[in-house]
Amino acid sequence: MQSFELLRQSLAGLPRFPGITPLDAANLPEPFDDFMRSLIRQGSMTLEQLAAELGVSNEDGQLLADEMVAAGLLQVREATLASGRVYGVYYARTRSRSLPMEF
Repeated sequence: MQSFELLRQSLAGLPRFPGITPLDAANLPEPFDDFMRSLIRQGSMTLEQLAAELGVSNEDGQLLADEMVAAGLLQVREATLASGRVYGVYYARTRSRSLPMEF
């Protein structure tokens, strides 16, 4: 488990993504690579789950989540009064073109 300040510095050093691919997620520094793999498997996480996964308090988890949203790693899926925010992976857009047959 890393301290909040070390996690925050790791996030600050990452390039800003217009979404992320599974390969990008695997190349993130520890513990964000494991966190993103868990999030990809689960599909979404509440703030409490996110904080527990990263080993920080809910308040620190909120700050890290906000930074990951700003970095293009996460997106807020839904926000309800009962459950709070739910976060999911912000996937990069891919082109939906077929290769030409003459290729």
